[in-house]
Amino acid sequence: MHRGRHCLVLTQRTSHLEQLASALREHGHDPVVLRGGMGAKARTAALARLNPQPGKPLLLVIATGPYIGEGFDCPALDTLFLAAPIAFKGRLIQYAGRILRPYPGKTTAEVHDYHDTATGVLASSLAKRAPGYTSLGFPDPRRHLNG
Repeated sequence: MHRGRHCLVLTQRTSHLEQLASALREHGHDPVVLRGGMGAKARTAALARLNPQPGKPLLLVIATGPYIGEGFDCPALDTLFLAAPIAFKGRLIQYAGRILRPYPGKTTAEVHDYHDTATGVLASSLAKRAPGYTSLGFPDPRRHLNG
């Protein structure tokens, strides 16, 4: 966010989402939290914060993957943090699509993908989703591994 980015942090579990939101609040951020099971009033208030305004804080959205599936629209988002492993290429394409939508002033999109080649399940899920990156025009993340 210190670089002027509108960020989307995705995880799969509500408990992890709450931990991330709490940690970000402790560091002075005020994330928009989106997850299943929100009441109508909380959901309406959260969604109302998704329209960036000049002079207002940058967007920081923390959501569960299922919540921002089909139908979610916030074209100002330009940076995706995958905070939980995913394997399915189609899911990666869907999630990355949230930051690839055109928006005035947006020139780049970034995906921050965390993986560990020493952990079997994480290495395997990276190998499965990597073709999704190349199909979207991103570099193949397997070419940038340290090791």
